[in-house]
Amino acid sequence: GYGPSRFIEQNTAIEYLLQFQNTGTDTAYKVVLIDTLSVLLDAHSIRTGPSSHPYQFELLEGHIIRFTFDPIALPHESADPENSNGFVKFAIDQQTDLAIGSVIDNQAAIYFDQNEPIFTNTVSHTIGKDFIEVISDIHPPLPGSGNLLVFPNPAREQVTFQLEGSDYTEKTFLMLDNLGRVIRTAIFSGDVYYLNRGNLNAGTYPYVILGDGIRIHSGTIILH
Repeated sequence: GYGPSRFIEQNTAIEYLLQFQNTGTDTAYKVVLIDTLSVLLDAHSIRTGPSSHPYQFELLEGHIIRFTFDPIALPHESADPENSNGFVKFAIDQQTDLAIGSVIDNQAAIYFDQNEPIFTNTVSHTIGKDFIEVISDIHPPLPGSGNLLVFPNPAREQVTFQLEGSDYTEKTFLMLDNLGRVIRTAIFSGDVYYLNRGNLNAGTYPYVILGDGIRIHSGTIILH
């Protein structure tokens, strides 16, 4: 999720990671994870994923899922700190078109052998829209650089870069990947440059605009 409220968009799947550790004083021979899912999630859409140990999965009535690690022979922490840990992942869909502002909570109970359950932390996600904040310029523009408008951002197909009041004649647009490598280059002399998405994957891309070879603007765009 995005930000402190862990915003996510409607109809996007959530991946959960359940982790456990034997902090007791003896080997655990059976570990059971029970997760009572929010009614805002579609229990029948669950996709079980990788785990540290083999398990049996069950979907029970009442939006309850159960992972059973039996046998597991999980050593206790003081005997073998590294191998005293375990995990399982699963992905699940939201119910269709949840209302904006809906909060999806999730918490699981962990049973080691016949002991009382240990509860995980509660993780919350909030259904939102247009929650990503974009900073247009990473570096303050130089004198004579003018104002830069970037829209729409986030975008799907085309992004417009519009310079207003720039004193520079030849402008160069550079798009980078997250490793700082240049993946698009274009020279333009007017005040507007149109970036067409083409075969670019969804993601976040830094950009730099040079004026007569000098960096005058930089920032980030997001492609859905």
